[in-house]
Amino acid sequence: MPKSDRPPTLALAMIARNEEENLRELLPQLGDAFDEIVLVDTGSKDGTVEAARESGVKILHHPWNDDFAEARNVGLEECESDWIFVLDPDERVVGGRYSDLRALATTRKDLAYRFQARNICDRPEARGWRPFEPSDPAAKEGPGAFPSFKVRMFPNLPGVRFRGRVHELVNDDCERLGLNFVESEIVIDHSGENLSPEAIHSKNEYYLRLGQLKVEEEPENPKAHYELGNQLVELGRLEEAGRSYRQALQLAPQSPHMLRSMGGVLDRLGELDESIDLLDKAVRLEPEDPLLIADLGILLAKAGRFENAIPYLDRALKELDYSPTVRYARALCFESVGEVQDALADLGESLRQLPQNEEVLDHLVEMSAEKSVIPQAIQILEELMADSPPLALPLAALGTLHLKVGERSRAVDCYETAYAWEPNNPRILNDLGVFYFSEGNVTKAVELLKKALHIHPDYEDAKENLKAILAILKGSTT
Repeated sequence: MPKSDRPPTLALAMIARNEEENLRELLPQLGDAFDEIVLVDTGSKDGTVEAARESGVKILHHPWNDDFAEARNVGLEECESDWIFVLDPDERVVGGRYSDLRALATTRKDLAYRFQARNICDRPEARGWRPFEPSDPAAKEGPGAFPSFKVRMFPNLPGVRFRGRVHELVNDDCERLGLNFVESEIVIDHSGENLSPEAIHSKNEYYLRLGQLKVEEEPENPKAHYELGNQLVELGRLEEAGRSYRQALQLAPQSPHMLRSMGGVLDRLGELDESIDLLDKAVRLEPEDPLLIADLGILLAKAGRFENAIPYLDRALKELDYSPTVRYARALCFESVGEVQDALADLGESLRQLPQNEEVLDHLVEMSAEKSVIPQAIQILEELMADSPPLALPLAALGTLHLKVGERSRAVDCYETAYAWEPNNPRILNDLGVFYFSEGNVTKAVELLKKALHIHPDYEDAKENLKAILAILKGSTT
């Protein structure tokens, strides 16, 4: 068949190092979705190469030179198909829709497809993070994910190559060649973020080093400085991150997301007024971005400018279906302007979206006692428990509310059940310890508080409570 008459062909390009387990899971899922699979191995010590060879993958060997773009481009050079799709071994196409990628491989060569990735992790504080529905197969990998977007499928043209030794992209070349970016509705799941805290720290340290090299090589690239700032934030080095963001903004002063990131660092450094000014500028540049609008509203609420904050939070919530942090911020605003019932409603919705949020649970308990609305707060938590799987922290909060209105038998039932569900949760151990002390069972109280501190040695509430109990005991024996 003449080349002009046959359907466009599609290649899968990957890089890998010590990915045997992931490859043995991924490769059988692909079926005949790709005309060729090209894998660049950068020095595996496990069975990565054997796993790829068994599936008929074309294997290239290339030494690792601290450069993701270099390794990926080695693979692109060897692809012979009309189109290239890029995937990593720890990524999966949601729903196994690999064959649907073929429909994107058209005879047109002026398109490049962007895909959303769901980065699976247990980090509700991550921007855009949301929990999985229980029916979502990804829920087996982690509680939720935050989104990222990148070009993953593009025509096999000599001028399209990855740029940047870390956070590498083909976007610059696609733009230079005049390709039109198209959003694909096919979604990718990425499990590489679902790591232990130690592994995340090690990864961040390594990416920091690569980011520093990238800045040295591309000092006029604002994205390089911005990415370095992001890496420094991940490591908690906020002042250095601020310097990187400021450098990025000198090179790209009208970037809303660089303004937002700089504002976030300033907020954490205590420079709230300047942070608000930067977010206000970002919103003026991107007035329809609900996440930027939400960030500005949250900062205004934090500054005590509640009446100013509410319109921004209202606007954001019209667009954001999952927004526990925004709901909580608006609840604080409503409470501060005397709208207690609206505050309760937002606290309840925040908890429905993120039920184990200790800060929101604490505030619900405190506000309901202060504003004499404990019955409504009890109803919120009871409804939450009825609609959800076993949730220990909300149940413990419910116990505290029952205790505040003198329902001690109900309180102890809640505490004991929460403890049975999560016997190693320091917060529950602390609350139950305090309850037992109030009941006169000092031995049990001390035992539970010591267990909480064994699990979490820096848990301040347990430290203070144990110290107070021991001081009382010491005083009673002198």
